[in-house]
Amino acid sequence: MWARRLMVRRQVLVSLSSGRAFTGLLWARRGRQLVLKSAELLEPGAQAVVVDGDVVLDRAQVEYVQVVI
Repeated sequence: MWARRLMVRRQVLVSLSSGRAFTGLLWARRGRQLVLKSAELLEPGAQAVVVDGDVVLDRAQVEYVQVVI
């Protein structure tokens, strides 16, 4: 539980089971949802796309979360 709290308010890379990924500031963890601010969408073979607003991801779709240093 303590390690999970450390990731909040940190820059992260979230990889999804669909092959897409997002980078951004992990703003909140609400139940089964992750909220990213200042996010960019990363897709294989394409340039990063800046996403307007917040990104809300269901944790069931998340493969892994990596803290970006």
